[in-house]
Amino acid sequence: MAFMPLLASADSSIPATGQCVPLTDAQIKEKWPNLPTAKQIYENEVCVSIDLRYFGKRVSSMDEIFPDPDSEAVFDVASQISNYTITTHDLRSGNLVTVSNIWLQYDSNIWVQVPYTYLNSEVSDTTKSANSVTRGSTTWGVGLYANPQTTAGTYGVQGVCTFGQFKSNTFGTGDEFISTVLNVGTTGFFYQLGMTVNATGRFLEYNAFSKSTGNCIAKGALPAPYSTNTTDLYNMYIRYNSGIWQIYWDHVYLWPIVGDTSSTIITGNQCNVLVESNCFTSSRFSGFTTNIGGTHSSGNKLSAVAYLFNGNWKPSATGDTVPAGYVYSGGTYLNGEKIADQAPPNNWGSNNIGITSNSRGTFTVGAGLTQRAHGYALWASGGL
Repeated sequence: MAFMPLLASADSSIPATGQCVPLTDAQIKEKWPNLPTAKQIYENEVCVSIDLRYFGKRVSSMDEIFPDPDSEAVFDVASQISNYTITTHDLRSGNLVTVSNIWLQYDSNIWVQVPYTYLNSEVSDTTKSANSVTRGSTTWGVGLYANPQTTAGTYGVQGVCTFGQFKSNTFGTGDEFISTVLNVGTTGFFYQLGMTVNATGRFLEYNAFSKSTGNCIAKGALPAPYSTNTTDLYNMYIRYNSGIWQIYWDHVYLWPIVGDTSSTIITGNQCNVLVESNCFTSSRFSGFTTNIGGTHSSGNKLSAVAYLFNGNWKPSATGDTVPAGYVYSGGTYLNGEKIADQAPPNNWGSNNIGITSNSRGTFTVGAGLTQRAHGYALWASGGL
């Protein structure tokens, strides 16, 4: 797998963040002699899969459900179908975890990732991910919460979208990170996609959690698949389609999650968008800001959060109704979920992390901005 060069980990017994360590067939058979077949997993479990017809390819718009199978992949698909351990971030709890990824072939196009519940049954602590070595970490987060029913009414919500940036920061170790995170919760599961920056580079991460057990079902990371600009806003969206929860970044089809019987997300107040970090060194955030939503180079407005309902993404154009937005402060429960351990540090002086909004539907997180309390109204419902 083509991951970027890495810095040494603070704990030499655990690989550095983002580092892949290959697993041989012999190692897998010795450690997990009774794994189910790909058919058993794909047809009976909630799992992440790779479909070679579509994986890593771009759609022309968010209304297109699947990429054109004859189109060119924008990053190396084959590199993802390999067995390895990787140290990555638990974007739900803030822990750094080392997990094993094992892929089984279902048919000529589809590969299935073995759910972590089959790889280790010993971890029951809900702050940890199954089959993981956990390196303790405290995390702060700040973002937006809203109620999609404000705009969706009685329609079921089948997708959530946001726009985020890769920002350049100087971190002391490969374990320190900052990430723009998209969060989607269904009745039984919780999915996340993060645009992450750390000392090793820029990459994308996904998490899938069971709400009933608190354990991780699947987790992975890959380098940003092509050159990215720190000033550009990239879309991230997770949507439901015919039994599949599809994860997209910059219109690129990344990971399908199959088996979740829920076809809609939970409505009511929920945190869908936030900035999260485990770095508590104030000097590293001097001058730091990042935008969630904003204005595209074409002049089109991009909302911090948009919902898919009745077959349409809203808000998607100037004049569409935006639901009221409120500050989400890390460590607060909404709909049974808590994202990040705590609010941003408030003892950094002029470098305190705060949040502001210059227009309805978009906001900025950065050092030197006013640190708003949880529930502070960023904007009222109204036209984008």
